[in-house]
Amino acid sequence: MKKRLLLIVLLFSVFILSGCEGTSNDEVVHCTRTASLSDSNTTVDLKYDIYYKDKYVKRTVSTEQITSSDKNTLSEYESSYKKVFDQYKDIKYYDNTITINDRSLISVTKIDYTKVDFNQILEIEGEKGNVFTKDGKVKLKTLVDLYEKYGSQCGD
Repeated sequence: MKKRLLLIVLLFSVFILSGCEGTSNDEVVHCTRTASLSDSNTTVDLKYDIYYKDKYVKRTVSTEQITSSDKNTLSEYESSYKKVFDQYKDIKYYDNTITINDRSLISVTKIDYTKVDFNQILEIEGEKGNVFTKDGKVKLKTLVDLYEKYGSQCGD
């Protein structure tokens, strides 16, 4: 179960594109999910803010928090997150920060869909099953459907 949840978290991280804060003309959809691992010492809180206009995603801010009393569990998650996001480190407008302390790890991913080079992302993720349209945009429905497929609740 622990490995399955880790895989889901990492998949979300790979597919989630986030970006710059604060454009007042954009509307926002919030998606959240909370899960407990079978060890009952670890919880996962996922929050995805999707900023969009005219049915197309402009940016997302994804905050994933792993809380655990087991420092080894947090270290494993930290290694996994770093491995995933290391592939994206040279892509402008795709930013990830990881903060870890004694009880939690927080990963915040931001990608600005209006500026990011989607071809660089496709080189990493492949074209099959990606969230982009042919012209490099992302439809709001596509992203919301993806989050809901993996158990998130989405709404305004």
